[in-house]
Amino acid sequence: MSKPMRILSLMGQNTNESIEAHFVLYDRVIGLHSAFKPDVIVYPENATSFGMEKKPVKGLAEPANGLSLRYYAATARKHKAWVVGGCYLATTGKDRKKGDAWNAAVIMDRSGRHIHTYKKTYPVCCEYSAGIAPGPKGQAPVRTEFGLVGVAICFDIGFDDVWVEYGRKDTKIIFWPSAFPGGNLLNAHAVTHGYWIITSTHDPRMRVIDPMGRTVKVADVRDRALEAVIELDEAYVNMDYANICLNDIRAKYGKVLEIEADSDLGWYRFVRKGGGPSVRDILNEFKLTTNREYYAASRRDIDRQRKSGDAPKWKWGW
Repeated sequence: MSKPMRILSLMGQNTNESIEAHFVLYDRVIGLHSAFKPDVIVYPENATSFGMEKKPVKGLAEPANGLSLRYYAATARKHKAWVVGGCYLATTGKDRKKGDAWNAAVIMDRSGRHIHTYKKTYPVCCEYSAGIAPGPKGQAPVRTEFGLVGVAICFDIGFDDVWVEYGRKDTKIIFWPSAFPGGNLLNAHAVTHGYWIITSTHDPRMRVIDPMGRTVKVADVRDRALEAVIELDEAYVNMDYANICLNDIRAKYGKVLEIEADSDLGWYRFVRKGGGPSVRDILNEFKLTTNREYYAASRRDIDRQRKSGDAPKWKWGW
């Protein structure tokens, strides 16, 4: 069974002294929140060089075993938490002709093992002009104890292909390290593609956005960090077909399952409160699918009907 995920998202700490000086500032903030015991600590875009942008990118680019990655690994081990951390990584091999560095975010597991690197797909034009290489398109999510998670960075917000691909690959959570807060466009991505979005920014207004597109937590500007807890044993289900068996689900599992309706969206949110089977097992029992699965199956069958007229027949659903 999934347990709640405890998130500590950090505001950017600004200093032009050195990469190492950033570590001290972040550790001070993490220390203030150590009693929260996060499962994931999220750092913002270029976290370890924020404030040093006047230096050439080439001078800030680190190797794969550089200061920032060693710091993130040590932080993961110390706090027994996953870490999502931003830094500039030096390009290698044939990619050197594209730029001096990637604007990257790395993921470390609780043991400090480096399991994933995301390279900003769409650096701002002035970034690539200054030596930031564009990352490859279609970067895959990575499997974690929380399910599939992905990363997008700052300016990636404006390019649908990044967000569409994560939705198609059944990603559960997107971490969004950034310089700016992002506004309602993030909410639109969350509800359109059905995943959580966790932000960590240079601005104090870090947020948690749920798959219904709602901002469910915002950082207090005094804290320079965001503490949030989200339930992961949940599902978002279209009211089509679910309406047929909803009363039966409530009668059998009402004590262990919270059901939240959004009639504007036409969705239900099923959340396991404790005890009983998983939400997925309950859906399977009543032959229901998640909203994301429902749309994917509908697209497949409607396209087949459009092409050949012999798609499977669905029963009336509401």
